[in-house]
Amino acid sequence: MNSANSNDDVLARRAKIQRMVTAALRVGYGLYAVASTLFFVGYMTGFQPALAVMIIICLVVGGFCLAPGLVFNYGIKAAWRAERQEGR
Repeated sequence: MNSANSNDDVLARRAKIQRMVTAALRVGYGLYAVASTLFFVGYMTGFQPALAVMIIICLVVGGFCLAPGLVFNYGIKAAWRAERQEGR
């Protein structure tokens, strides 16, 4: 019974982390999309300093969201794959 309870705790923590990772990836990729859009708007209209700052902020914050999100995403996928191979 102890093993089943600890297994449920692990699965619950993994699901919670996966939800946070999914949110981080959506925010990161969304900010990259916003930065790309702002870049093309700036290219068409002439870059203003405020627009350049917004592009840089979107890229930096997007990178801070994506970097750990991608690492944890690969880790979670590897954990699911390992459990499937073990037959759990």
